[in-house]
Amino acid sequence: MSAPAHFLEEALKRYAAIDAEPEPRSLSPELILVLPPEEAQAARELLPDREPFEDWLERLRETEPTTAEQDWEFEATSRRGRMAGAAFAAACVVNATLPVILFLVVR
Repeated sequence: MSAPAHFLEEALKRYAAIDAEPEPRSLSPELILVLPPEEAQAARELLPDREPFEDWLERLRETEPTTAEQDWEFEATSRRGRMAGAAFAAACVVNATLPVILFLVVR
């Protein structure tokens, strides 16, 4: 019993979609560290030249927005928030010192 023609056509399409050579991947520094010296040197030669730091910094500054945006992650603290923080800190101090004081008094 043979397979229907459409199954064969789909299999041929999948086979044709397979690349004979995969795209070259970027080399990781870890790979270069663990390779034998000859292969590591060949891998280093495949790496692109590094961009000078000054050029990179200039390009980064050009793409950076000129207006300083407000920090959206943290909202400004209010007086109520500061008071709550101070009350919590005071409760922590009392909670830490009260058992020691009671131990000294009762003893």
